[in-house]
Amino acid sequence: MKKLHLVLIGLIACLAIGVSTARAQVGYSLTDLGVVKDMQTSEVFAVNQWGHVAGTGYSGLESCAFQYDYLKKFMEDAGGSYAPDPEG
Repeated sequence: MKKLHLVLIGLIACLAIGVSTARAQVGYSLTDLGVVKDMQTSEVFAVNQWGHVAGTGYSGLESCAFQYDYLKKFMEDAGGSYAPDPEG
């Protein structure tokens, strides 16, 4: 009978630990941001706690910086673009 009580106490303890850790988990999701206007691909470099995303858009040898605001669901060119001089 003592063994049964110990097993039950152990099972209840495991259940309590499982429930407490399950509540501590944070959910994440991914969102396809698309690409910056006139660019072919984009690459994210940073995301902060407010959902602001910073990255670079590419089109051939051209590139530009972009920023995305998760709350406003808006992507914009952050200014600055780079196109290498074809003459070297």
